Amino acid sequence: MPRKARPGETAGRKLRYGYSTGTCAAAAARAAAICLRDGAAPAEVEVTLPGGDSAVIPIRDGGLGSVGLPGVDAQAAFPASAWASVIKDAGDDPDVTHGAEIRAEVFPGQGPGIAIEAGEGVGTVTKPGLGIPVGEPAVTAVPRRMITRALEDLLPGARVVVSVPEGLRLAEKTMNPRLGVVGGISILGTTGIVVPYSTGAYRASVSRALDVARASGCRKVVLTTGSRSDRAAQEEFGIDLPEEAFVVAGDFTGYAVKAAARKGFDRVSVWGMIGKISKLAAGIFQTHAYAGRVPFRLLADVASAAGAGLETTRLIEESGTARLASELIAAAGAGDAFRRLAGQAAMRLAGHAGEAVEVEVVIVGFDGSILAGSAGLGRSTVEL
Repeated sequence: MPRKARPGETAGRKLRYGYSTGTCAAAAARAAAICLRDGAAPAEVEVTLPGGDSAVIPIRDGGLGSVGLPGVDAQAAFPASAWASVIKDAGDDPDVTHGAEIRAEVFPGQGPGIAIEAGEGVGTVTKPGLGIPVGEPAVTAVPRRMITRALEDLLPGARVVVSVPEGLRLAEKTMNPRLGVVGGISILGTTGIVVPYSTGAYRASVSRALDVARASGCRKVVLTTGSRSDRAAQEEFGIDLPEEAFVVAGDFTGYAVKAAARKGFDRVSVWGMIGKISKLAAGIFQTHAYAGRVPFRLLADVASAAGAGLETTRLIEESGTARLASELIAAAGAGDAFRRLAGQAAMRLAGHAGEAVEVEVVIVGFDGSILAGSAGLGRSTVEL
């Protein structure tokens, strides 16, 4: 028998897991359908996760009749409606939707089938490459199946309007606008579970962003490691590249470069600050702090090769922060160290890609300026 889990359980982990927006939407839809049947929303519902386990999800609120969602008229075409809401618990994952209210309003249909619509705060797809037809609600395939399954024993057919009251605001903290999802967040989830600090979830979002870029006709993609490098890259390229060409890879630059090569991009431009670029130059392709320290010995070596004296290289090796190392390099007049570092990172990444793709690397300063670029030194034919 599948086990029943509740939000916040650790299942032997040190960190609490949570549930996806898709699981929350399915639970809210089921609670609304029960409200239609019983006249009141239940305190909790059980939904089946894609892997076969079941989850018990608390219901925040619910009732009969419309909750005033845009475009919803409880009296038009349907005899009645009911709604319910769930507060998303993402466990210990730093998810922007943690604590958000996920609502579903259910209208019993006149025939078989479940129609899913976007209400307030749920985005609409405007670009290809997301696996959802343009113009459709940003509710991916697995949550759609979960919602349908949550209702199949209660209603032969229904119209379900999913909404997230704070969704428009939350979407500003996601990649949705760049991916072509407008008007709110996406209802997502492949397993129904949010694993704390899940590398899989972020890698999947990077892969999806690359799919959107390719579907938009991009042959070059710009991978950035954070918001500052992303702004610098967009300012540099201006209108020369479409918005879809810019993908925030975060700490997953190595994965993103390899995925970009596999997906057929001709050129990859990687923009980041000195700490993460130095890790890439050392062959550390997952650049999170937990994956390894900044290689200060490498920074000292490139500074020495660029003309820095023994005392400066000693201070760089002992600096303790990438920012201080960068300042020491600049103060010593060894600015060519940045170009050397970018070139080494480009060669490492090109070798890591393992396919025919050109890789360039640009180092961004802490003030957003461009410190150096690799000038196309990175190619997949380079042997390290």
